[in-house]
Amino acid sequence: AGCTNAEMSQLSAYGSNFNVKLWSGGQCVREWQSNGKVLTEGHSDGWFFTDAKTGKLVRVSGCVTVEQQ
Repeated sequence: AGCTNAEMSQLSAYGSNFNVKLWSGGQCVREWQSNGKVLTEGHSDGWFFTDAKTGKLVRVSGCVTVEQQ
């Protein structure tokens, strides 16, 4: 069984920093830089990561985009 391109990208992104944006009404209402991997919460629309600026855990849900830097 082989991995798809997306699965390979996900594996190679381990430890990378990410740009995380929270959207509402088609506009970005909050933005963070992660200090490492952004993880999704199972059976939820939630995400969690460490904020690079504060070093604190952030949990967010809703319309979220996650982009590797």
